[in-house]
Amino acid sequence: MSDEEHKSELLDVFNDIMNKINELPLHPKNKILLYSRYLLSKISWDFTVSDISKTCICETLDALKYSPNVHINNLWAVTSTSKNIQYDIYKDTKDVLKAVRKENEERLQNHLISQGSFFSSIMNNSTSTFNSLWSSVQSKLQKNIFNFTIRYINNTLPTRKNLSKWGLSSTSDCSFCSSPETLLHVIAGCKTYLDEGRFTWRHDSVLNFLTSTLTAVQNSTLYADIPGFMNPSVITGDRLPDLLLVTENRCLYILELTVDCESNLQVNTNRKHQKYLDLIKEQEADYDKVKFVNLSL
Repeated sequence: MSDEEHKSELLDVFNDIMNKINELPLHPKNKILLYSRYLLSKISWDFTVSDISKTCICETLDALKYSPNVHINNLWAVTSTSKNIQYDIYKDTKDVLKAVRKENEERLQNHLISQGSFFSSIMNNSTSTFNSLWSSVQSKLQKNIFNFTIRYINNTLPTRKNLSKWGLSSTSDCSFCSSPETLLHVIAGCKTYLDEGRFTWRHDSVLNFLTSTLTAVQNSTLYADIPGFMNPSVITGDRLPDLLLVTENRCLYILELTVDCESNLQVNTNRKHQKYLDLIKEQEADYDKVKFVNLSL
């Protein structure tokens, strides 16, 4: 079959389908959906087996674009933003599948790299006992908190960076400081949050929970850097850990709490250990045992 014959047959099919759709007792919006979805699928095969001239295609598209019928104009507007099959750069279906597969693999790999930072940090730096408890504790959380933890682990919370990636936001910048609003930025990097005391409030909330738990330890003295408790500076001076616990057997527990992103666990652990190394050695002269608890969350 020649190109001219193929073009003539294609136009007959095209017009026949258009007329049938036009005669249906449907709302114009539904007709446009049929034009853009059903009609294209019916004629797409013809474009793969014949090199119909672009002039013919352009003339047909121009007829849609400049048609006096407003609904035909809408059809052109809906479909003109995507590539038409006749302009496709691919010559073989296998090439299309290969390109799509490669694009999806790259997208997933990049996404999993950001997700994997959570798990790698946890497995490398956390206590093995807590690892075994995590799943059982998580399963008992309230539904909304459970969903939040899952989305946090998967890095699918609606940060500006993710919203921009999903096409739901025109910018990835933080609305407070104009830096890129990644998950790490929200958790520990926003200077505005820091100045407003949000990170301090989060830190002290965890510290309050720890003190309320440790007050149950009998025959012990508790010092904490929050209101309502004796300040650790009574013992440590200028170097101020978050919490001290002195037990009846003259054992001093020095606890330093850090609430940060999982990817910073190792950096925070090393920094805090170095910071209190001299203090630990000094306190060993006054207590039988000195134990440093470097708690990073």
